[in-house]
Amino acid sequence: KAGQVIVVTERGKAIGLITPLGTTVDSRMKALAEAGFLEWERGRPLKPYRPKIINRGDRLVSDMVAEDRR
Repeated sequence: KAGQVIVVTERGKAIGLITPLGTTVDSRMKALAEAGFLEWERGRPLKPYRPKIINRGDRLVSDMVAEDRR
């Protein structure tokens, strides 16, 4: 009610935000960036995305995850 942004966490990891109604898009984007949900450089191009892990095998990672869940 006082205009605070509340970060919702699960086991210490941010999973969502609760923002007051009437906040500007800029303030919401800034809050999301501060919470680590996005990278925002306000008009500047972002750095190219580089994957952290590259799958060099024959199987898809999604197939390995599905197998592990069984």
